[in-house]
Amino acid sequence: MCRCYKFILPFAIFFAGIILFVLSCQRNKDCDVVINVVNGSSGSPLAGANIHMYIPPGSPPPTNGNLTIQDQSGVTDASGSVSFTFKLPAILQTDVTYMSGVPTTTLTASALVKLEEGKQVSKTIKLY
Repeated sequence: MCRCYKFILPFAIFFAGIILFVLSCQRNKDCDVVINVVNGSSGSPLAGANIHMYIPPGSPPPTNGNLTIQDQSGVTDASGSVSFTFKLPAILQTDVTYMSGVPTTTLTASALVKLEEGKQVSKTIKLY
């Protein structure tokens, strides 16, 4: 009878542990956020709203000290939504500007959005 199983079993367990460790280290750590902009009165989506997300003044900088990686802008699509992906969790200021009508009316709003590591956060902002 072969006694090599006494040597193979510990090595198999060791290598299985290494594989599990490597796979757990490669999980998605991005912070995804979806901003939805709607008309506060009717609830209809507002396409073409400008969104700016950034670290509010006076807040501590990210762990790597680079504020630019936490500063992004975008425009809402036909469904009133825009998506962003950030590398670090943070609480970001979100400014919304929407221009409509003739003569032009500018609607604005601000909100704070908390980004969570490895998760998608959704925030609806109403403009009146």
